[in-house]
Amino acid sequence: MTNWIEFVASLNVIDYIDGFISTFRYADWKGAFASRGVNGLIDEFFACFAAKNCWMIQVQRYAGWSGVQIEKLLNRYGIRVWGRGFTQDNYFFRVKERQARWAEYLLMRRGIPVTSQLYDTRNADYAEWYAPGDEPPTNH
Repeated sequence: MTNWIEFVASLNVIDYIDGFISTFRYADWKGAFASRGVNGLIDEFFACFAAKNCWMIQVQRYAGWSGVQIEKLLNRYGIRVWGRGFTQDNYFFRVKERQARWAEYLLMRRGIPVTSQLYDTRNADYAEWYAPGDEPPTNH
């Protein structure tokens, strides 16, 4: 922790608990059962404990977007966000691993700087095809 803001943010126990519970809540239980039956459910259960069924995305904090605006953007496309937090320079949050590529693409296409390791490095190229601020149409 580099400053007092990060220290205070680290004390937010509610977000840690919500993040842990949400990892189980948004797990792919149906898909796990459909692919491997009970063994799939067991694998998914342990993936939840290790946070292996979700992806953490970090975005630049001072790029003209608030965390609420980013979450609303992703929600418009059916992407749930949990495990939210921030550091001095970044917002971070988790999404379902099966939606990580899409979430990352939406952020980058919109011009929101993703600072974490990319789930799919091709998204950087895809995002360059569009003007900053562009976003695909929604079905709503």
